[in-house]
Amino acid sequence: QIQLQNTTSPSHSKQQGYVGTYHHGHKQQQGSTTILRYSHFGFLANTTRTLYEVKHGLFPEAFNNASSSNNANDNAIVFNMGFHFNKNRASTLHESAQILKDSLVSLEQQKSFTSGSTPQVFYMETPDEQWPTSNGLFTKSCHQVCACEALTPERMEGNGEFSNIAARDVKRGMPFYINDVFRPLYPDLFKHNQMDPKDDFYGRCVPDCLPANWRNELVHTVFNPPKEKNSHVIQTVPIWNQLVSQGVPHMVKQGDCTHKSSDSLILMNQQLLRQMSK
Repeated sequence: QIQLQNTTSPSHSKQQGYVGTYHHGHKQQQGSTTILRYSHFGFLANTTRTLYEVKHGLFPEAFNNASSSNNANDNAIVFNMGFHFNKNRASTLHESAQILKDSLVSLEQQKSFTSGSTPQVFYMETPDEQWPTSNGLFTKSCHQVCACEALTPERMEGNGEFSNIAARDVKRGMPFYINDVFRPLYPDLFKHNQMDPKDDFYGRCVPDCLPANWRNELVHTVFNPPKEKNSHVIQTVPIWNQLVSQGVPHMVKQGDCTHKSSDSLILMNQQLLRQMSK
């Protein structure tokens, strides 16, 4: 038996403007009932309040609920970050990932003094998008109009061809939103001036010249830095490469190249189960 419980309370509503998504489940030891507690929220409101609520409300609530049983190691928190983040929101995505990581470290330290048992934490990668743009990411003119296309090697690098419809969103001469987030992540792009709005290359990018997988790659630098060793583990559920390697469109319908078909959702959940079984 599976029970679904929506834990989105009035104080945790979409109107609050949360960043990202989390799901967490508690497996009851008596009988065969699995309870999936879930909450969903989007990037709809004030950024400062968003980050504050995630840090002090939603994530600690998920962690504490999943830690409430005597066998918390059987429980899991599953979350994603990335959808609906464009380049102008990269700093917020980076900061949100850091907040969740710091919260997890703090909560695990607190639990170590009591039960010593904590839930497993899984990060579901953000899947690819398949818009006919320079990197497959969404651009406004294509919404509900463009035909979806599988990512090409050029689009994965951020310099693929884009459709005539997407070309309406070319912004020649407009400044690229640059900050310290992208420069260490993609030094070669800055070295070759591909991010310089004065460079002719920039005028051929829609919506931008960033690699198609920049959202996952940015989050990975926070959750899995190569030189850092922590007691906590945020396990990554690989999704992006697995979907891209199929080489076919996998949309719900033409004109929506962001959301995935049911077949793709099944594959994504299979990946989660594989990761949980390791």
